[in-house]
Amino acid sequence: MENELFKQLKQEHLEVKQILSRIVSSPVDSRKNLFKELKINLLPHMEAEENAFYPVLSNKQDSYQSALEALEEHHVAKMVINEIENSAFESDTWLAKCKVLQDLLEHHIDEEESEIFELTRKTISEQQTEEIYNNFLALRNDYRGRMAA
Repeated sequence: MENELFKQLKQEHLEVKQILSRIVSSPVDSRKNLFKELKINLLPHMEAEENAFYPVLSNKQDSYQSALEALEEHHVAKMVINEIENSAFESDTWLAKCKVLQDLLEHHIDEEESEIFELTRKTISEQQTEEIYNNFLALRNDYRGRMAA
């Protein structure tokens, strides 16, 4: 089951990266819908990581600092998302902010899929990883449900 967590996270990371690529290369009239799609995919993912995955890592000495850094990267990403939401879709600054978000998230994903996944494999038992996976899915789905309501 250990691999299920990493497979799920990698798949969701890929989806977010693809949406971001489409956003930064899209015409103005596509931006609003693509940004909505990004939020529907990204925000529940981050919320679930923050509440199911990172707390377990932050309780381990070997992964404590990496978990804190990942949480801070999420915080910064949310600030940029908020700035994007408060900008006009047709403005040059809107697109510039999306490119900054893309850079930030690509950096975060690269670190997570290499360093954090490796730390998890070394410090978290297979049973704990399965629990993280199940909690992640439940939290993500709950958040998506709240977004849809």
